[in-house]
Amino acid sequence: MSRPLRCEIFSSAKVLILHVCQRCVRRAFLSDVGDFSGKDYSYRKEWIRQRIEKLASVFAVDVLS
Repeated sequence: MSRPLRCEIFSSAKVLILHVCQRCVRRAFLSDVGDFSGKDYSYRKEWIRQRIEKLASVFAVDVLS
């Protein structure tokens, strides 16, 4: 069964606020200390923030948090 098209779900005439989340890996810590490995990935927080800002400037989205 195929997923519905976005144009069928969202109206282009309305301004929407959406929470978009994608879970792609398990046991992966993007910006915390890993439970199993014990590695500290907190240095990634700034990189992730900069990357989201860059992508938001390329695409017509606003990041609210």
